[in-house]
Amino acid sequence: MTSPSAPPSPDPLTSNLPRVTLVACGGTIATVPTNEAVLQRNGEQLLESVAEIDTLAWFQTRDVISKPSHLMLLEDVATVARAACEAADEPGIAGVVVTHGTDILEEVAFLTDLWHEGEVPIVFTGAQRNAASPDGDGPGNIRDSIRVAISPQARRVGVVVCFAGQVFPAARVRKSDTISLHAFDALGDVLGRVSAGEVRLYGRHDRPAAIRPRSLGDGVYLVRLCAAADGTLIDAAVNAGAKAVVIESFGAGTAPAAVVDAAAAATARDVLVAFVSRCERGGLWSQPGRGNYDDLIAAGAVPLQEIDGGKARMRLLALLGAYDGDLDRVRRSL
Repeated sequence: MTSPSAPPSPDPLTSNLPRVTLVACGGTIATVPTNEAVLQRNGEQLLESVAEIDTLAWFQTRDVISKPSHLMLLEDVATVARAACEAADEPGIAGVVVTHGTDILEEVAFLTDLWHEGEVPIVFTGAQRNAASPDGDGPGNIRDSIRVAISPQARRVGVVVCFAGQVFPAARVRKSDTISLHAFDALGDVLGRVSAGEVRLYGRHDRPAAIRPRSLGDGVYLVRLCAAADGTLIDAAVNAGAKAVVIESFGAGTAPAAVVDAAAAATARDVLVAFVSRCERGGLWSQPGRGNYDDLIAAGAVPLQEIDGGKARMRLLALLGAYDGDLDRVRRSL
């Protein structure tokens, strides 16, 4: 991990401003396409793109990753989460802003929320338009995120995503649009908004229990069910050496019989199987008929409520890292 850049010398006129660390992690917000290559702006260059930023806070930057998020490996994801939490733990820091690619931003923000135990806000943001675009959304998103990071209202809310003037809890946010500047939503679970330079946080949410692993685990596979799905993908994950498999089930926790059988076979081979719903609302619950929630439970699968498959996978990876791969301890923590 790279070390933070040296803080600027205090300016007598601005030294009373709150201190913010910008953790730069590449992505569209930092991308400058050229005829020869795709360049990535660093943290200082991103701050320079924000008008009148010196009136908001006193900054230091930490350049961690410089690549599109869809190319990030698990070790990169762990590096980002760790860097953000370390920045938030520094004495005197009012808030942390993480600039990140949007493709997996929701998963990395959620993992960071699992790791983060302190009161200092960590705000993830990004952009839909690249840094060279004349009407780019990156500078505005950075400015709004800084305002959230230094807001007294944001203390103790954990990790949030600030995008297009809206603030979402990391545990609920999803990227929902590949084009619109309003790229993220959280099923109506909006914590607040930034409007006319003012931060208005009017919602609260339950944060997940903190997990602070020494490293991030591996070997967790995500299988999303579709019409007439069978156990092929679950079997393949097990044969590939999976430690855990997350099933995105239908409805309230239903699955074809072949999927239930594959889950039972995986459990018998000491692979942890968890399941969530493909649906965004309603959760998992018991209903009559074959291949239901109760059948998956009987097969040894563990239900995870109010979480999507990607975040469930991140939770398992964090627990595996925290407990050195001890599946019994991971299972008891779900």
